Amino acid sequence: MITAVKNSATTTVSAVKNNTTTTVSTDKNNATTTISTVKNNATTTVSAVKNNTTTTVSTDKNNATTTVSPVKNNAITTVSADKNNATTTVSADKNNATTTVSTDKNNVTTTVSADKNNATTTVSADKASAFN
Repeated sequence: MITAVKNSATTTVSAVKNNTTTTVSTDKNNATTTISTVKNNATTTVSAVKNNTTTTVSTDKNNATTTVSPVKNNAITTVSADKNNATTTVSADKNNATTTVSTDKNNVTTTVSADKNNATTTVSADKASAFN
């Protein structure tokens, strides 16, 4: 089914026999959102707006979630959360500086920063420590 409304918004929904559903919405600003759901309840959402910013969110059957957001200046942020609520955030800016922050289920946080000259700094703090 394709539905188009007067502001040129278009929504396309397609479903195949293995219960995979893909929804694509395009609004009048050429923003596009794609949602794909497969039979194991994995969901991937991709949103692209007119300034070439794209956000991808994937959720698998174990409720692990990965979000990838690249913006028009080539900065990329990736956030992954697994079923034990461990979270890893990786941010890469346009100068190729990378910061990785990992927090495990015991609230232990490790931060690794690598600058464009490949200098690396690692900071680890457990739940009993002040971390800033």
